[in-house]
Amino acid sequence: MLPFIAGVAVGIAGVVALNNKKELKEVANKGYEKAKGIANEGIEKASEVADEIKQTASDTIDCVKQKVATCKQKKEAENKKEENEAEDKNEE
Repeated sequence: MLPFIAGVAVGIAGVVALNNKKELKEVANKGYEKAKGIANEGIEKASEVADEIKQTASDTIDCVKQKVATCKQKKEAENKKEENEAEDKNEE
């Protein structure tokens, strides 16, 4: 008995769907357009976030390069100072 009732319900749903085919198509198209718009907004937002991340990474790399260069310059200045002090002691 239950399969018969389920079959009748499915049949009725099919008839209603065929009778309201135009309305269902319009609703489906509206849903599709809305989903498409949301997806495009998501893609744009993701692209903006990716660009921000790239810029932040680039800025971080530049900062690290500057710090490394500064450290090298300080190290070279210290080494030169030590060499000069050693030469001064040898001259005495």
